[in-house]
Amino acid sequence: TAYRRQRQMCIRDSDRAGTFRSAMAAATGWDIVQAGAYFAYVRHPYAGRDARSVSRFLAQRLGLLTLPGSYFGPGQEGYLRIAFANVDDAGIAAFAARLAAHGMDGPLEDAA
Repeated sequence: TAYRRQRQMCIRDSDRAGTFRSAMAAATGWDIVQAGAYFAYVRHPYAGRDARSVSRFLAQRLGLLTLPGSYFGPGQEGYLRIAFANVDDAGIAAFAARLAAHGMDGPLEDAA
């Protein structure tokens, strides 16, 4: 029935958020502020760096797509939005592994 399909989708989406939380545990310094069925709001570890430059660096140097928190309002420079609605478990694990491999102490060069 339609109800069962919808319920299974909700369970799967809930599991995906749990998968994201578990995978991100290895990425030191990246704190999940909120995670829902489709995306997470994460505090980045680069104090004093604006979210846009962090997001640009992640895309250009690590191949990770995020949205700067500043796109969602003032005072959000320390945050990124990470979508995982259309990412499977392996993709979520790979995303977190790239962050963890770079490490919070890794250099954040300006990605102009």
